Amino acid sequence: ALLLDEPTNHLDLESIGWLEKFLHEYKGTMIVISHDRHFLNAITTSIADIDYDTIIMYPGNYDAMVVTKTSSRD
Repeated sequence: ALLLDEPTNHLDLESIGWLEKFLHEYKGTMIVISHDRHFLNAITTSIADIDYDTIIMYPGNYDAMVVTKTSSRD
């Protein structure tokens, strides 16, 4: 398993591209903490939204999670 905390901090675009490619080829489990929406959209297949004492799992990337989360508030 890989645990990555803000892995794109201090990386240039070429390095981020390399990391995204590496992670796509990685066959294990990853836990990624990041504020980089583009990076999350590129590498995630599910999102665990941790809010106070609740964890909600969303399938898909970051943008899919935002759509699902906002539509459930209506």
